[in-house]
Amino acid sequence: MQHETASLSSQSPALGEISIRPCGIDDLPSLATLTAPGLTGLLGAGTGGDTDADSRSGLCHLSAWVGEIPAGLLLSRQSEKDPREQELISLMVLPLLRRQGLATRLLSEWRSRMGQAGRTALVAQWSDHLPRVQDFSALLAHHNWAAPRRARLRMSFHVSDRHEALPWAARLSGQLEHFGIRIVSLADLMPAQATAFEENARLGVACGEIPSWAAPDRWLATADRPVSQLLVKTDGCVLGWLLCQPQPALQRWTVPIGWVSAEVPVRAALVAAMARLLERLEAEHGPQATLTLQPSMGAGAKVCTLLDRRFRPHALWADRLMESSQRID
Repeated sequence: MQHETASLSSQSPALGEISIRPCGIDDLPSLATLTAPGLTGLLGAGTGGDTDADSRSGLCHLSAWVGEIPAGLLLSRQSEKDPREQELISLMVLPLLRRQGLATRLLSEWRSRMGQAGRTALVAQWSDHLPRVQDFSALLAHHNWAAPRRARLRMSFHVSDRHEALPWAARLSGQLEHFGIRIVSLADLMPAQATAFEENARLGVACGEIPSWAAPDRWLATADRPVSQLLVKTDGCVLGWLLCQPQPALQRWTVPIGWVSAEVPVRAALVAAMARLLERLEAEHGPQATLTLQPSMGAGAKVCTLLDRRFRPHALWADRLMESSQRID
């Protein structure tokens, strides 16, 4: 999330009249400097206050004006995880007009509008490397948001770094094989095996044996199948997966999903699968191929700790994604 915020001081009378209003494509020329270039499309999708259109699109963008001067901008959208929540995407205040309470005014108006729209919570995620991150955390605390917590580890590195980062990966693979579990590329499955994998995964999610976030079906169509890896028992049962997805526009790969069954006796099974994935990615696309990881720090906290410790010395960049929320009563 992009953010440049005002402090919590009271409004300065020298500013004159401040107005907060919805904004959309007609305001793009005036407000584009108040957000990152990558977010201007989101700003342009705003409806400028058409309530029905906003409800359909899930967008709510608000701008702060001092007379005719665009002074602040808040961008938000309906959460993909829960349609009852609204996600804060960007909050920016013009540098010359910070420390006047404009960010506070924008957040207050946003909360009011979202309550009227039927949202039950406001949510936000941001990098712990965000500029003025302490000010932003203080701003949310002032508005009674929950204390920030670590949500994800994020890092990017060249796949050739696997040699130094995971020198004992072969030993982990050997431990899995001792228990009758092989690491197999998704592309190496026979058609009938691939169909059985997909059907069994759907059944596992439906009956609660596999968490819904781990469902592979939404990623399979775009997965890099030779690079994606499965944990497979000798009877053909799939007990885990790491799906790799290419991102051609960014010239990199990512792993959007990874899961392993509690039946797998080797605690570091996902790490072994990750080592095999990196090996295959290097073989297919060269040692300078770049992988970006964003594992959850909830259920996958131990994996995050290991990856952070082993790969951060080699990382092209690394940070942690923080998150917070506020209920709307």
